[in-house]
Amino acid sequence: MKYLLFGTLFLTISLVSCKPEACIDASSNEVLVGEPVVFNSCSKRTSGVDWEYEVYDSYWGVQTEYEYESSFSHTYNHPGSYLVKLKAYSRDGLGVGNPTMAEMRINVVDKCYLCTKGSIVKRLCGSNVDPYFDSLDEEVKHHQEEGYSCQLY
Repeated sequence: MKYLLFGTLFLTISLVSCKPEACIDASSNEVLVGEPVVFNSCSKRTSGVDWEYEVYDSYWGVQTEYEYESSFSHTYNHPGSYLVKLKAYSRDGLGVGNPTMAEMRINVVDKCYLCTKGSIVKRLCGSNVDPYFDSLDEEVKHHQEEGYSCQLY
């Protein structure tokens, strides 16, 4: 009986100590539109991780994308609050069916430029990028090439 109790206790402690611990480290949790965010897994006792993160698509709205590396970078081109989730799996396979999870929100703040050319004044912001352009920075560059002087404000 004493050996059975000790064996059960040892097995229980071993299983608990092998459980993965999910952890997210991000370069920032608040950025301006167009600034990249680097995500790193600071998880412990893992064999792998899965990421799910929200992004904004001008046609579909908020969508979910996936990554399977321990770190990745994403640049948000639209203001808003975006959820990032991480699932960590144990290195001995015990956590495959029941991974641990961590999550955080990234707040993306609108970035605006005031562009002037003579008496013409245009306000360009990440929240209203002309659909012809892929990003605010591309739209600002186009206006500068057209002779506008653009300042971040």
